Amino acid sequence: MADALVLAAAGSAGAFIATGVAGAAWIPRKAAAEVWLERRSAPPSVRSGISAGQVWRRWATRLAASVGPDLERAGWSETPERLLAGVALTSLAGALLASAFATTAGFPAGAAFAVPGAALPPLLWWRSLLAAGRRRRELLAGQAAPLLELLCLELSGGASLRSALESVSMRLGGELVHDLRPVLVGARVSGGASLHERLDAYADLHRLPALKSLAALCAMSRDYGSGAAQGARALAADLRREQRRRLIVVSRRALNRVLIPSAIGILLPFIGVLLFPAAFTLLRSLS
Repeated sequence: MADALVLAAAGSAGAFIATGVAGAAWIPRKAAAEVWLERRSAPPSVRSGISAGQVWRRWATRLAASVGPDLERAGWSETPERLLAGVALTSLAGALLASAFATTAGFPAGAAFAVPGAALPPLLWWRSLLAAGRRRRELLAGQAAPLLELLCLELSGGASLRSALESVSMRLGGELVHDLRPVLVGARVSGGASLHERLDAYADLHRLPALKSLAALCAMSRDYGSGAAQGARALAADLRREQRRRLIVVSRRALNRVLIPSAIGILLPFIGVLLFPAAFTLLRSLS
């Protein structure tokens, strides 16, 4: 009797679980007219259905589009497709090396070592990409201050903001000016984006607040006809103060990196050597 009750309870529980799974996975079927209208309004590539290859290509395209700004921010000349291919190959190589090492060393679960071996190369790629972007952003921010100061000199001579930027870009060198030259050339093309829109997009891409403020100043100068010399001078002064504050912070961190190991590695042993005779004599007198 007890076995029959246990069997009935187990069967009822299984039936309830199967009903819940089927209800959660059930999708209401649409009417034929609705399906026909959706296919009629969809693009030709969607009407015939989406295959696994199309889903894979869409996913790869979205991933490449998300990696593209990071590559441009870091200044790497690699395309997103080549970078993803390199990440995939190094991940596969890491998985094979980890499993081979685990098998050679005698570990029975070689597949468990293949997971960290496959996950470590993408993390290293991503870390190096972000570090390169951060270093390049600091370099561009450092080159923005002399550009703004020369821009103030050009504006004080009576030149417009566009002509002053073009003159400064022809005289200066560096990665920032090299990136701004196509922006200035593209702003001259009729029907395209204006100068302040291109500057704003470049500042958003590289996360440069100084150039974003310069783009806003350019828009105000174009829309309201206000002079840009005073605003550019204030912007250059603010940027110099920000660089001075950052230099103080970096110098303090460098001083701490030098003083703390020196205190631990030199001062404490020196004090120990000086106090050893007195401590030894005190311990002998107490004993």
